[in-house]
Amino acid sequence: MSALRASAAPLFLAPLRTEALAVRRGARGGEVIRIGMGPVRATAARTRLERSSGEFPIVLLGFAGALSASLRAGDLVVASACLSSDGDDPVLLPDAPSVAKLLGSATLPGAIHLGPVLSTPRVLRGAKARADAGARGAIAVDMESRWCAPLSRTHPFVVVRAVVDVPGHDVVSMATPMATWKAVRSLAAATSVLCNWSPIALDDDCKVGDH
Repeated sequence: MSALRASAAPLFLAPLRTEALAVRRGARGGEVIRIGMGPVRATAARTRLERSSGEFPIVLLGFAGALSASLRAGDLVVASACLSSDGDDPVLLPDAPSVAKLLGSATLPGAIHLGPVLSTPRVLRGAKARADAGARGAIAVDMESRWCAPLSRTHPFVVVRAVVDVPGHDVVSMATPMATWKAVRSLAAATSVLCNWSPIALDDDCKVGDH
């Protein structure tokens, strides 16, 4: 990962190989970095990027588990805030509403949801663990977003997650292969739209629409 980056186009981050392949499919030659799974790798990637010059946009994309019964496999969650299961303060992501609006204006495979995402250091298993996580107000769970979220202090930063597992189906179940296929399609499609993400342009569009 270079400390210098001349392009103002979004930089895409993805934790796992399958996620990175999906993102590269939609990135149209844009830069995609596979950061690895979990808080340790996410923190290391964030630290490297915090030393980068410029204020280019950064988008973290990957899979998520749903904590709300209203979400379906292949739906996209734009994180309005990143929460931690460790009790750290939430990190609010101010660019999330405009990015949700941008994705919502496109024809994508899944529905778009805007809401908090909870990050945990390990995969949640069982109905009780999922219910406890949902009780904190999050609509989806992952293992990296909260540890990457401080990038929002130095860069326009958003998190977009495609749902794989939903309440009633753990991440490893009979429904997983089809759910993963739907999530891969949604990630690729979302990335294609986000190649055009310009926070300034989106802010201007929102202002025009408000009058």
